[in-house]
Amino acid sequence: MSIVKNIHLGFNLPFLIMSTGFKIDPTLTSIAYCKIRYYLAQATLPHMIRTLECAAIIGQFLATSRQVYFRKQNTHTIVRICICLIVLFWCLQGVPNLILYKIQIGSANRTAVCNSFNKRLNDYTTWFSRILSIFLFPCIVLPLFSYLTLRNVRRVTNATNRQHKIERDMSLLLIIQTTFYVVICIPFGIWTLYASFTTNVRKDSNKIAIERLIQTIMYIIINSTFANSFYLFYATSTRFRKQFKIIFRAVFCRAQRSEHNQPLSSTINIT
Repeated sequence: MSIVKNIHLGFNLPFLIMSTGFKIDPTLTSIAYCKIRYYLAQATLPHMIRTLECAAIIGQFLATSRQVYFRKQNTHTIVRICICLIVLFWCLQGVPNLILYKIQIGSANRTAVCNSFNKRLNDYTTWFSRILSIFLFPCIVLPLFSYLTLRNVRRVTNATNRQHKIERDMSLLLIIQTTFYVVICIPFGIWTLYASFTTNVRKDSNKIAIERLIQTIMYIIINSTFANSFYLFYATSTRFRKQFKIIFRAVFCRAQRSEHNQPLSSTINIT
């Protein structure tokens, strides 16, 4: 999941910085950038990340369950199969974006836009990809299994087994992360519903500017969920802070040793 998040941020952030900060949008000059960006940044990677987060909290519920049958379902083989199926599904469902997204002249301001004017694809993107996949599905699955996992964790709070303690800490970290996402996701979902229902409503320039500002804020907030794991874990987990400090000191000490072990450069005396 972290690998997919890093790929999404590394691919999407440069486009956002260039287009919003420097008014340079490669998607308006290259059809390949147009198709690939919307395929990866909108149709594939965000939904893949949300589905993997849901699968992760379900896996923690199974791992902390007191029933042997549930714990047996949380094996490495089943986890790998589920991850492969999730990745394959979202990669295939985004294929229409590669076909139908093009650089065209917009009807509103007669400027070039990278978009799809296929009504069926746009409706599918709005109602399935954004509202169902990013809003409704995670907001139902994450709180439900977070509650079930927390209930399981409370039963092993006084456990002395080291493995149980690790599972408890990992479960609490996932619950904190999912709670943060649900709190952020609710205003984004409400905004998406509002934008969908008012697409064909006539608006003056002032209202359009306000809606664009709100849309930009919403996208910044929802994109922050792809990069907040480290800060949430560091702020809430004592074990995570200790492990991070140990790793940081080890890397820093190793770098210092490598500098001290480097041979001194020879000097030339000029007489």
